[in-house]
Amino acid sequence: MTPLIALVGDSMRVHYQPHVADALAGVAHVWGPDANRESSRHLRANLDPWILDRPDGPTIVHVNAGAHDIRRTPRPAIECKYPSTNTATT
Repeated sequence: MTPLIALVGDSMRVHYQPHVADALAGVAHVWGPDANRESSRHLRANLDPWILDRPDGPTIVHVNAGAHDIRRTPRPAIECKYPSTNTATT
């Protein structure tokens, strides 16, 4: 049985998916939903129909999302909490 690799994520995933499919031709079937080009919130809301409810259950699920989550206008897609002080040193 040919393994199924599911790629889910934002628009970046849409651009590299054909290259992954070409690289894995004859080794695995690469699939990704056409509709997913949005935030992590949108991805999470659609995991059941895209991945968990699939009768052919993917062998590997690759997730690439986040670029839409950092947008600032009108507000962030997902609120992030950062430490009040920066402890990194240079």
